[in-house]
Amino acid sequence: MRSADNPVMVTFDTLAAAKKLTATGFDEPQAEAIVTTVHKAMSDTLTTKTDLQSAKMDLQLQISATNVGVNQLRTDLEAKISETNIAMEKLRAELKADIQATNGRIDEVVHLIGALQSKMDTLQDRIVIRLGGVMVTMTVLLMALGPFYIRWVMSIIGGG
Repeated sequence: MRSADNPVMVTFDTLAAAKKLTATGFDEPQAEAIVTTVHKAMSDTLTTKTDLQSAKMDLQLQISATNVGVNQLRTDLEAKISETNIAMEKLRAELKADIQATNGRIDEVVHLIGALQSKMDTLQDRIVIRLGGVMVTMTVLLMALGPFYIRWVMSIIGGG
């Protein structure tokens, strides 16, 4: 901010200060040394309007650079959000298509199960009919052969 070749101008009446010091008992070289030292210390440590304006400009530049960085980050973030939304929509569409395909397969399996159930019902009916026929046949055979069989068994048991 302040350079060695740009000294600060401070309103300080060195002549009045030196006169006051000599009036209180300091000799002239002592008074001049004290006034010069105080003036130099004040000039080196005080902040001027120019210093403040320079600091303000530096801060404004830093704020401007920060705003540019923030705007760039915002733009990048918005782009990433947009990319993510696009990817999510694509995944959503793929998932929807997969669900529809799965539902179609489930419908096919349900239809096949229904067809198998129908075939099983038909086979069960045929088995029942055949078993009924076998039972009728066995009953007729037992009725027809029963008396002969009983005589034969009795003849074996009875003597021979």
